[in-house]
Amino acid sequence: MNIITLSTLLLALISNTDGFIKRNHSFAIQGKFMCGEYPLHRAAIELWEDNRSLLKSIVYILRQKRGPNDVYIARTNTNEYGEFAINGSYRSEYQVNPYIYVYHRCDADKLPISKSRPTFKLWRTFVIKVPGKYISKGNYALQLFDLGVYNLQFQFADEILLENCNMRNELYYRRCAYSMPSPFLSRLTHSVFFIH
Repeated sequence: MNIITLSTLLLALISNTDGFIKRNHSFAIQGKFMCGEYPLHRAAIELWEDNRSLLKSIVYILRQKRGPNDVYIARTNTNEYGEFAINGSYRSEYQVNPYIYVYHRCDADKLPISKSRPTFKLWRTFVIKVPGKYISKGNYALQLFDLGVYNLQFQFADEILLENCNMRNELYYRRCAYSMPSPFLSRLTHSVFFIH
């Protein structure tokens, strides 16, 4: 009798908390990036999922590395008007923590470090977490996380600079590309579309 009661309670707990049951979690983000008064064309936006705590996430981001639990979901670029839209789903038995990783070059060449290293092309990067209320269970996002308009001349407190890898010899490129937080960033120099 006790075993049956315990089993019933356990099943009720699992069904209420979605424990051990993988479900789709969906999210959609849109926004517009400006560089001063001009739309920021070709900024790169990646959508990632992170199951770590916020503190551990910040540590990894500051070290310019992604942890073993990070999952790449999607990538897009801003259009000629600086606008972007990105969405995705992730299947998990736990609450998910999606975020976007943004790469751009708005005023990057005007930064003091860029002036001291003119042969390198630096990318400015920052992270925006998707709030929990914009994460929907199921295959489609029920609420859109609208960032509004961001002027990326502003420097975020946790912003980091990443160096273009393809500026020295092959050995340096391999080391640089290996340390990139994103598989996309290490390939930036291989496509004319992303450089200007």
